[in-house]
Amino acid sequence: PLAVPAGVQLTSFEATVAYDAALLAVEEVRRVGASRSPLFAASDDGAGTLRLALAAAEPFAAGDGPLLVVHFAPRQRSAT
Repeated sequence: PLAVPAGVQLTSFEATVAYDAALLAVEEVRRVGASRSPLFAASDDGAGTLRLALAAAEPFAAGDGPLLVVHFAPRQRSAT
């Protein structure tokens, strides 16, 4: 989960998540809580970088819970 401290008012949020693409694949990015209303974009290059962004005209409260939840799936290992 990607979270921001309680009580923080946001109009935008950006994050870059680095992961080992040899072991994991991004399966899903889910918006939760206050992040359901703002505009949302996610870009996965498939090589280990996931970029996430939220933007809103009016501030939204981050709350106590996560803004985004990223689900990864294990990549199949090839038999050697």
